Amino acid sequence: MPKYRAYDSALIDKALQELQEKGASVRSIAGKYGIPKSMIHFKLKHPNHKETFGPPPVLTSKEEQCLVRWISELGRKGFPRKLEDLVSSVQKFLDANPRPNPFKNNRPGNGWIKAFLRRNPQKREQKNVYTIEKGTSKENVTVMFTFSASGEICAPMIVYPYKRIPEKIIQSVPPQWGIARSDNGWMAAETFYEYITNVLHPYLIKQKTIFPIILFVDGHKSHITYNLSVLCNTLQIKLIALYPNATRILQPADVAVFSPVKAAWRKIVRQFYLDNTGETINKGNIAPLLQKIVVSIKSDTLINVFRICGLCPFDANKVDYDYTKCLGSTNANMISNDKQNNANSNTRTMSYDAFANIVGPTLIKKFEEIDEINSDENFKKLFLI
Repeated sequence: MPKYRAYDSALIDKALQELQEKGASVRSIAGKYGIPKSMIHFKLKHPNHKETFGPPPVLTSKEEQCLVRWISELGRKGFPRKLEDLVSSVQKFLDANPRPNPFKNNRPGNGWIKAFLRRNPQKREQKNVYTIEKGTSKENVTVMFTFSASGEICAPMIVYPYKRIPEKIIQSVPPQWGIARSDNGWMAAETFYEYITNVLHPYLIKQKTIFPIILFVDGHKSHITYNLSVLCNTLQIKLIALYPNATRILQPADVAVFSPVKAAWRKIVRQFYLDNTGETINKGNIAPLLQKIVVSIKSDTLINVFRICGLCPFDANKVDYDYTKCLGSTNANMISNDKQNNANSNTRTMSYDAFANIVGPTLIKKFEEIDEINSDENFKKLFLI
């Protein structure tokens, strides 16, 4: 696209005004103000022609500057905004102030974001900036998820760090979900026992599940007690512990479920803070937010991941036996480098002159006298040499 020289709009207006008031010639005005005659003729013929190329902007300059000041103010106060926050804010503004725009559901795309950053380069995200967020153990909760090979999500259970759970929090938990308490909000033997008794088994009965069933657990000490074993035998629930340090290839939740769950949770958290200025996520409102995650989990994902892990249908050949997934990234890289080094160490090359210098002229002459060299290990002339 050819480049155009930009002329001062005020200077052009002044030239046109002088041309109309004094009746001077176009040539003299063009020479006086350094403006091409063609531009003066064009302005006289098209006085209302817009100066910019392309479609009109969705946001006015004043509205965009308000957005820029909002980002700057929050960044100065220690609340830097992400691109997701910027896009969501524009979407909410357009929902409240409808106007023609090319966006889908009033939500700007990557093209608008790139143009916004070009117009406001000082608002670009800074890289290599790290923050450490210190949490408080008083606000920790544990959520027990159980997934079925048929693609169903069993009723979850939330463990709160209370001696006695307030009635307000109990009312916030969705119906059929389990509620438990522990001193630190973590899963304990007693809370898992309560989950089997009060949540999982009633859910299976309601779903008309045929017993016995297999319940795969991660083998944590909170899951394995004598009382729990007696209970599960009575209820025809067969507990099977997954191999330690192998959950990344055998645990369906770790293989394909928790990654999209965490991504969905991050979106829910961002949307919560956008919709509820000044509020925080706490024990009193976390249950309704978690319910949105449960709804987002797809049934087909659960069915496929049980098959990939070789659990249902049971097939050991379906498991991806990449043992590096069971190690940390550092150890996996060390193993990969060792394999590469070993592969390289098995291959050695040598020039003919170097080989002849090592074995000597006598053996070289014997090699030359052999009519045909057979690479078979039974070719005894090689051993004689």
